[in-house]
Amino acid sequence: MWVTEGGRSGIEVNSILLKGKQIDFAPAGSLVGLAIPGKIKPGDRVFKTNDASLMELARETYSSARETKKLPLHFHIRARVGEPLYMKVADDTGLTVEGYSEEVGQEAQKRPITEEFLREQLDRLGNTPFSLGGLKADLEGKVMVPMREINELRRKVLAELEQKRLRGRKKPGVAQHLAERRIRGALKELEMDRASNYSEPLLSVNVTDLTSLEAAVSYGADMVYFGGESYRSKGLITEQDIKAGAEFCQKNGASLVLSSSRIMNDQQLSKFIGLLNQVRDFPLAGVLVGNLGLLKILRDFTDKPVVADFSLNVFNSATLHYLKALGVSRATLSPELTMKQVQELARTSPLPLEVLVQGAVPMMTSKYCPVGSILGGLAPGKKCGGPCHKQKCGLKDRMGLVFPLEVDQNCHMHLFNAKDLCMIEDVFTLAQVSGVLRIEAKKEDHGYVAKAVNHYRQALARFKYGHKDDYKDREAKEDLEELSNSGLTKGHFFRGVV
Repeated sequence: MWVTEGGRSGIEVNSILLKGKQIDFAPAGSLVGLAIPGKIKPGDRVFKTNDASLMELARETYSSARETKKLPLHFHIRARVGEPLYMKVADDTGLTVEGYSEEVGQEAQKRPITEEFLREQLDRLGNTPFSLGGLKADLEGKVMVPMREINELRRKVLAELEQKRLRGRKKPGVAQHLAERRIRGALKELEMDRASNYSEPLLSVNVTDLTSLEAAVSYGADMVYFGGESYRSKGLITEQDIKAGAEFCQKNGASLVLSSSRIMNDQQLSKFIGLLNQVRDFPLAGVLVGNLGLLKILRDFTDKPVVADFSLNVFNSATLHYLKALGVSRATLSPELTMKQVQELARTSPLPLEVLVQGAVPMMTSKYCPVGSILGGLAPGKKCGGPCHKQKCGLKDRMGLVFPLEVDQNCHMHLFNAKDLCMIEDVFTLAQVSGVLRIEAKKEDHGYVAKAVNHYRQALARFKYGHKDDYKDREAKEDLEELSNSGLTKGHFFRGVV
């Protein structure tokens, strides 16, 4: 029992009253009386944690002298050097499942696969309802496949066979009106549970001008990255801009995290530390760090939370543990991860995670500046004419796609993908595994920021209350597509690079 006062308490039920009469058990749905010590109030939650009859049935499964009969399966295995291992399994009703290993067979140096080895390995079916009934081994040459691959393939085909068998024994469906009533009831309970117990992930935005910061916060951003990196097309960010941005965020219930350049030489690193020292007393919620040098310095320089940017190549759990040991409070995952890899990392991550969901993803940062070289008359011994100032530039490829270029305060050139990342249709999936969803809008204006933040804020609100709306997601995507000259992409979320 989970009571309002006193926390959790447990009791053993020795007496049940039904309509004032003592009984041994009551049918499901009955209103019964129980003797419960202590203080309880209406609305306190009660859980049944033990059932004597169920425990007795469970005990019989391992203490009874009767042997549980297992279903015999017939396996067909084919193994060749240079080919995936093939496995087919069939039960006594004629149901079959087949599959292939992830790795191909290699030429064995010591112990090739034999029929005896396969028979012994496949007979280890543990707690499954199956046993090895027969084996046909088609082995060619001295081939070796790792045992883990054989075990994993066996697990997959047996799981699929169990599902096939369950589908074959599916009970007749209930009447439509009853099914709809049950679904409405379940959805209502789920909605109430989500509303009371779940807080939606945060929405962050990375910007490089004060007007875009104000637009982001006004349309519902929880957090803004700003201040430590400027683009010359928008003008340099001043100390006063950072102060004004931090105060605007604080006044409107948002937080400002000081951004930083991902590439810094020693001089630029010292300059950023000087900036951080100047804004030390501003209401900042942390520092966004994209290189290891700055990360090391910040351990001894400030007590503000540190957010690891995606340029630190957060691609595996070892990196997450390393960053945590360095004092990082949250890590932004690499945009090169697939959705499956993001979900796997989230299950074991020692840190809160952040993922990119919208915006132009940077593809390259370089000291070489094609804008200055081509348009600015930049040459050895000559000063650049600064054509990047208050001007947008890009590189066009042979397909006609324009890849935007920006030049930062250190004259580093940033090349962005021609197509904007857009995961508005996948907010429900990403919000389950990530604490922060980020919009990258450093090169964008306040109009882009306002529209993008508004759509993702609404999508997160739908997620919070369990209202998945594919129509609204498609509408939002079409609206966001108008902001990108070359269209949208889902990046590597569903194709990957590794």
